[in-house]
Amino acid sequence: MPELSLDFKFLTKKQEEFFNLTCRNQCFSGGFGNGKTFVGCQKVVYILSTFPNSRAVIARYEESKLRQTTMKTFYNVINPKLYAEDMGGVRADSLNYCRMINGSEVIFLHLKDYDERVLRGLEVNICLVDQAEEIAEQTFTTLSARIGRWSEAKVPEKLLEIYPEWPKLPNGNYKVPSYLMLLCNPDSELHWIYRRFHPNSEDWQQKYSKSYK
Repeated sequence: MPELSLDFKFLTKKQEEFFNLTCRNQCFSGGFGNGKTFVGCQKVVYILSTFPNSRAVIARYEESKLRQTTMKTFYNVINPKLYAEDMGGVRADSLNYCRMINGSEVIFLHLKDYDERVLRGLEVNICLVDQAEEIAEQTFTTLSARIGRWSEAKVPEKLLEIYPEWPKLPNGNYKVPSYLMLLCNPDSELHWIYRRFHPNSEDWQQKYSKSYK
């Protein structure tokens, strides 16, 4: 894959903080128009570009909104050279699919009427859920169980040279980042996202604060 600049810029400190998170489960909450989807797609592009043969799901509840907003933002973020057909890339909007020239893949999913058996069969490194407050908690837990199950992603040699102590999995393979990222608008204290991610939530303090690090 040729060297292409990923010159990402952040409009707010919150965007930059989210981009740099390294915990397994991540949540960016904020009002409409604050750039959540944009920075989420930036992060997906960065990870897929850095680690060849990675696989990501970008999901949203409504199929129409997935296509009209989330997919549109993704293709505004990614450099078209990263999925150029003459270099082996694929952009197939009708199939909700993109393959980058380094072998990394993006699957776009709508979750409103999706067969849970299909979700249980996913094998991915990364999942980004846009407007996550629209999905059920059970959908979140199903997706969470599929993160990190894709074993074809590679850590490039140049990173191993810079970081010789790069972490390994129990099977000896080098560990590729695995993230479940939620983008959401603020909701009530009764919502499952608040319970799982807000630092003032009792469930967060007692159950999730350590497991999400």
